[in-house]
Amino acid sequence: MSGRSKNSSDLDQVRENKEHFPTVRAHWIQLFKINLQSAIISETFMGIVKALPHMKPYWSFVQKARPYSSIDLEDDEDTDISTDPEQADSLKSADKNCNEACCVYNDYKFNNHVATVQAAITILMDNIDDYKGLIKLLREFGSYHFFYEAFEPHFEIFHRQFMRCLIDAVISTGDDLEENVEKAWNAFFDEVKENMSYGVALQRHYYLKNAFTMDDLMNVEEDWISIKKFGEDELGIMIYGKMKERYDVLIKNHALKARTQEDSCQFKIVSLQLVKAIKLAITNYSQDYGFTELPELVKDFTKDYMVINACPTLLRKAYSSALIYGLRKIVGNDKMVESKVHVWGKLYRILEQVRECRIFGCNDRDA
Repeated sequence: MSGRSKNSSDLDQVRENKEHFPTVRAHWIQLFKINLQSAIISETFMGIVKALPHMKPYWSFVQKARPYSSIDLEDDEDTDISTDPEQADSLKSADKNCNEACCVYNDYKFNNHVATVQAAITILMDNIDDYKGLIKLLREFGSYHFFYEAFEPHFEIFHRQFMRCLIDAVISTGDDLEENVEKAWNAFFDEVKENMSYGVALQRHYYLKNAFTMDDLMNVEEDWISIKKFGEDELGIMIYGKMKERYDVLIKNHALKARTQEDSCQFKIVSLQLVKAIKLAITNYSQDYGFTELPELVKDFTKDYMVINACPTLLRKAYSSALIYGLRKIVGNDKMVESKVHVWGKLYRILEQVRECRIFGCNDRDA
């Protein structure tokens, strides 16, 4: 497997970035000495959540840190908050004395996450003199983040917010962030973003190629016969109705902005095109290449999917849940055993990755 080819201007940029690496490492060590590393990372994540509330569901420590009054205990099957009356009263009382930010800062999962990111950056700094080793690490980190539902824009978001918090933290000590240090950090993050994005794209390609098997395809084809008899558009309408209900519950329980009429129109379009995309996926599966050629075949689905201004994580949960609901109605609840639910869940996940592939690109099928 070969990496991305670089032209002369790219190589010049790499050389320039590498010249800044010693400055970044020295500054990272300095931040450790004045106990600012974890503080900057903490504020980075809190800043992201504040600026982009729809990213809250990505992190469990933020999911639980929401006003008690916003939680629907009866409807949200994903919540782990007890419905015991005594415990509920206790939580209500505690909520009065603790705001959302306080809950997050004191959550052990949040502190563990911050410590993990801090350790990861330190590992990168320890390998910063070995450029090939650094690139390998970054691409591995990117591959891991694929399974955390991260994709390319998230790295840019982290970069921008980290720099804001870094500048604020340095100013709080009575100094200003020197121009060469700021430039060095930006050069470092250029390498981080490029190579972690490569790792995500590589893992995405691998997933499209290998996640589905012929046995999985046979299971889906068997159900598709029943879907054709029921009606493809009818399934799309059923998915639309159920996913709206599910999405409304999810956004309420995460204290996010309610969907608009425009969102609803897009949901309906995507619901209908989702069924068409499934049909294309079934008929164009390759035993050798899986679904790696699918992105070019489902342009309409990915185009309309992209314009939805909604939380990706909750949207996936809503659509997946609605799809399984529709299949249970059509195929029969007794036939939708756990293994078959898993197969259909994988197919939806594949279509989701096809969307990302069209936006951000994938490696070619020989990668």
